[in-house]
Amino acid sequence: MGNNNKKKTLIKKQSSYISTQEFVDKFTAAFTDILRYTLIAVEHHSKEEYTAKVIIKPLVPGGDLVKPTSLADTYSVGPLTSEVFYGIISEAHLKARQQLDSLSSRY
Repeated sequence: MGNNNKKKTLIKKQSSYISTQEFVDKFTAAFTDILRYTLIAVEHHSKEEYTAKVIIKPLVPGGDLVKPTSLADTYSVGPLTSEVFYGIISEAHLKARQQLDSLSSRY
């Protein structure tokens, strides 16, 4: 039988991992805008007016809304109410997921 001397063609596949730096950069840019909005809302609303229902829920879908896990987590610490604190965490959760989904769809 003959010797098969065909050269195999190597196809370079696009990397299937998401660049950490690209994710961090895109997340930071997206989160900066929503955090700025939140902090401006805190400045312009009283503690009674600033609630998750009024300020956070229009920005953050239910699946990304992070809620206190215990009664102790609902108390204010320093100048931040639990609504503001968990609003910021919820917004970070939302933006991280959105950016990861966006980058994942490219790979």
